[in-house]
Amino acid sequence: MNSFTSLREAKLHPLRSGPFMASSAAREELVKPSTGGQGGDDPREIPQPDALDGLALSLRPLARAFLGACAMLSGVILILGWGMGIEAMTNFGHQFAAMVPSTAGLFLIASCSVLLSDWRYMDRTSIDPRIVAAGLILAVAAANLAVIWTGLANGVDEILMPHVAAFTNLRMSEATAFAFILLGAALAVSKSPRIKATFSTVALFPALLALTLFLFEASSISSAALFSSMSLPTALCFICLIAAILLRNGNQGWVGVVLGKGDASIALRRILPLALILPFALAFGTSLAIRSNLFDTSFQLSLLALASAMAVATLLIAGAHRSSLAEQERAASRAREAENAMALLKSKSRFFGNMSHELRTPMSGILGLSDLLLKEDLQPHQQEKVRLINESGQTMLKLLNTILDMSRIEAGQLQIKTERFKLHHLLGSCVNLFSASAVNKGLKITLEIDRAVPQFAFGDDLRLRQIISNILGNALKFTETGWISLRAEYDGKFLSVRVRDTGIGIPSEQAQRVLDEFVQVEGGDDRSPQGTGLGLHISRELVRLMGGTIALESELGKGTCVTINVPLKSAQPPVATSLPKPVTQARSEGGRWSQYKVGLAEDHAINKMLILEICKWIGVDAELFDNGQKAVEGILAAERGGEPFDLILMDIQMPVLDGLSASRELRKQGISADRLPIIAMTANAYKSDIVACLDAGMQGHLAKPFTIEGLEAVLGEWLPPLGCEQDRVAAE
Repeated sequence: MNSFTSLREAKLHPLRSGPFMASSAAREELVKPSTGGQGGDDPREIPQPDALDGLALSLRPLARAFLGACAMLSGVILILGWGMGIEAMTNFGHQFAAMVPSTAGLFLIASCSVLLSDWRYMDRTSIDPRIVAAGLILAVAAANLAVIWTGLANGVDEILMPHVAAFTNLRMSEATAFAFILLGAALAVSKSPRIKATFSTVALFPALLALTLFLFEASSISSAALFSSMSLPTALCFICLIAAILLRNGNQGWVGVVLGKGDASIALRRILPLALILPFALAFGTSLAIRSNLFDTSFQLSLLALASAMAVATLLIAGAHRSSLAEQERAASRAREAENAMALLKSKSRFFGNMSHELRTPMSGILGLSDLLLKEDLQPHQQEKVRLINESGQTMLKLLNTILDMSRIEAGQLQIKTERFKLHHLLGSCVNLFSASAVNKGLKITLEIDRAVPQFAFGDDLRLRQIISNILGNALKFTETGWISLRAEYDGKFLSVRVRDTGIGIPSEQAQRVLDEFVQVEGGDDRSPQGTGLGLHISRELVRLMGGTIALESELGKGTCVTINVPLKSAQPPVATSLPKPVTQARSEGGRWSQYKVGLAEDHAINKMLILEICKWIGVDAELFDNGQKAVEGILAAERGGEPFDLILMDIQMPVLDGLSASRELRKQGISADRLPIIAMTANAYKSDIVACLDAGMQGHLAKPFTIEGLEAVLGEWLPPLGCEQDRVAAE
């Protein structure tokens, strides 16, 4: 696309773009420019015209004016020649038959109307010069035909100027008169570009026929049929004038196809000149050979057929070659775009991964230390302040998790798992999670589970819990009075969960948009938008990944109903075992894990203090290492000294030697997972990070920030508490 066209179209069609984070597909879109009769191909896939092609398109207005001026100048010269009696001016230097004044006058009128139509001042007048010119042209041309056919005179020129003897032999020919009638009709319908182009194109035919016959044999013009009885100067004036008219609306009809900006138009402009010139050149050469008697007629016709076939084949091959090159360029461009998109996606994933680690590390200190302080004997006002700190940190963590979930969904990295879980327990826990908040607002929250809903099901309980919690959280946020209800039904294939509330509702103009990302609902004149606008959007994406649907119905001032349908398979309850049930208890003075030795590899000062405090609170004998190298040396030394560690909590990003390398080194030294479990303790929470930890020889993953209960759960999984161990020994 040339610079002139780009600048003009940029003013008419400004670019629009969407955010890069738009589902997994890119949302950026360019406004498609006019292709001049071509299909709306993606402009990024259209081969750009070369500099010469672009220059020709940009000079189109100048070419139109030049062609019109040529026709007008010819008319002026001829009228002056007849007026002054200068034969050289009327015969163009005695080279051609003279053009009669009526023909010259009509050319002058037509060219003036074409040039005036481009004058901006004419837009302010109610008189269209083309309509006036069309009336005059049609009247004179029709009168000329009538005079000739009735035998009144040789033409209108003989009637208007009977004293000029030359007009007894010279006249406006029938072909010229018909061409002027078509030209006048084209000017008369100038406001209908397609009809105007049709009349102009038909009028162009006799002029081109006269030009062609002159090129092959000039003497045949005087003896040819009706539509070849046109002098060469007349034919050239017609060609110039009709070309100027066609260029006036260059984006319509076949002219629009030739001058368009589409792929086919560009290819056509490259091949059209050769397609027009080659047949005439071959025919002209054959004509010269015939007149010179170089070959007999049969050989000349055979040579013409062969040369024509080769010329057509050459044009087709050249066109195919250009198309092939253009396709290769488009393929290369698409490949480059795909590589750039993949690089951008990887860069974004690295950014979110780094952001996750950098934010989770200080959040671990805020949440962990505030959690410990809440278990201390504080004054009531101190307890309230610490509680607010802890809740603010939890809100920050939820926001971080929401953003990371969105990133994983769009990158296609979030996988839906299928495991057996307690469906009734999940529904009940979701409602219980918001019960206290609902009571504090004076709301009633209810749960109704249909009998057909199975106790156990196969699916992703974590994502289902996230979906339902997002919907319940939204309902609680925008409900001030009344109630919130959750009803679950099951039809054997799909679980249907319907959450209703009596909240503020959603305006009808926002109801269709509320499931989109970053859309916040305004709760009224005195309420500002709340939240990130991602909760319901993430719920929709998670439901989609699970193969389900989500629907929202709302009425402003009356409430909202959100319904999800997700495919779930019912499951049988797990087989009961004789294993001891997990014991949940508060802090034990003696320490439930006091008989175990736990190693901690952590370099962050706040996290070191936090983890040691948590271990002290739950009664764990812990030894701290500042980096991975010291951890390897200390663990190996303990093995050799006969006092091995029972469990290692290993950070990942540490100086000297990172946690993954340290784990590999320990396994390489012969310390097996059965003898020493290693649990990753890191702020890297992506699935790829967990897989990397397991591949390095670790047995589990504890994401920062974690709670006291979270650490106790890990210890309880790998190290039986003191009471359980005693019971096991007694049983043996």
